[in-house]
Amino acid sequence: MDGHLRVERLSPFDLLMPRTYVRMLLVFRTSASVATVSERLNIGLATLSKQAPWITGRVFPTTPVSSEPQRLELRWKVEAGPLVLADVGSIAESYEALSEAGMPPSAFPPSVWPLDDMDEDTFSREGALVFGASVFGFADYQGIGLGICMHHNVTDATGLTEIIKVWAGNILASEPITLPPLTGRIEYLRAALSDKIEKASNKPLDNLIRELQSILGDSASKPITTNTLLCGVLWSAITRARMQRMLARPTTESSRLIMATNARRHIGSGSFGSNSDYLGNAVLYSLATSTLGDLSVSQPSLTQALAKICDVVAASQSRIDVDHVSEVYSLTERMEDYRAIFPGWDLFGSRDLVITSWANLDIYKADFGPELGTLEFIRPPFSEAADGVCIVMPRRRNIDDEKLDVMVMLRKDDLDSLEKDDRWKTLVG
Repeated sequence: MDGHLRVERLSPFDLLMPRTYVRMLLVFRTSASVATVSERLNIGLATLSKQAPWITGRVFPTTPVSSEPQRLELRWKVEAGPLVLADVGSIAESYEALSEAGMPPSAFPPSVWPLDDMDEDTFSREGALVFGASVFGFADYQGIGLGICMHHNVTDATGLTEIIKVWAGNILASEPITLPPLTGRIEYLRAALSDKIEKASNKPLDNLIRELQSILGDSASKPITTNTLLCGVLWSAITRARMQRMLARPTTESSRLIMATNARRHIGSGSFGSNSDYLGNAVLYSLATSTLGDLSVSQPSLTQALAKICDVVAASQSRIDVDHVSEVYSLTERMEDYRAIFPGWDLFGSRDLVITSWANLDIYKADFGPELGTLEFIRPPFSEAADGVCIVMPRRRNIDDEKLDVMVMLRKDDLDSLEKDDRWKTLVG
């Protein structure tokens, strides 16, 4: 093998992520030119490329070997040049108009993103770039946007946030900031979870699968947190809106709520000091189930029904513990084809709902220097095909009148019904 080529095998948790990019659109209010901003950003990006050279690499399937199943790995060249921003021009809308409208993701065309997803054949042949970043302006020259893509098989939104914060810090810091290592993740996880993985590995594979299914299906009474309440309200309100269109659907039919959960705190029994200490993927999914009838209850029984819904939500989230994390790791490691493991939701039947929370991503504090400063908005990509996806955006903890910012992706007629819902209007008003 080329002595200048480095290879890192990706972990079982990395394999479970969809073969796509984590995409974040960062928007800044500034009258600085794209050229001026790009110069500083590229300086920070060049430093980042030295701090984390793997970010210049590609994700590939492993070379098939008869004795072991195919997995994924990260490959990069030690002497690869620095990453460079892609200047994608300007969008037709003004910053002021979009800011007034809340910076809707639908206002940004696909061309603002630096990387596209690729088909299976191209991925197997060429590999997928780990990271890409683009810069663009607005029609009124009052803002600048950054489109950032990180391959999801390399890290999750938490890991990407730490990388963005280091990038921003490089622009202002007189000395490079230390970035936690990405390499050795399999060895680290196995050491951190060793006792639990050994226990899970001794169980027959069929028994392990049945236990995981049972854990995900259990329910119990748990305290109601802000996140639990928000998930319960979203699930209930969206189901109620959908039922306006599907009056003939039996109320005994079930709906599933799938919630992405950051499992970092369970790895190594809390050995990570903070989320930034582990850059690999650490996302697992909790699954809550309820009937359409219980979810779509209106006044006057809504409060009682919501308490029951929150109980179901809290119970499902509580099942993500160190035993569950270890069992998922062991299951994925032992499967012949890891792609056979995926969250079982239906995004085309207008029943299920997926909620991802970026609420605790501490990204609004990232300062990109005198021209950009701190960001005004962070947005996910727009998808016309998405029906039943919610993303809780990062919280602005440094302002007095903080509000929760949630992106709701539904088919248009259901979204119209949701906006007319009295309970919903009370929450968002």
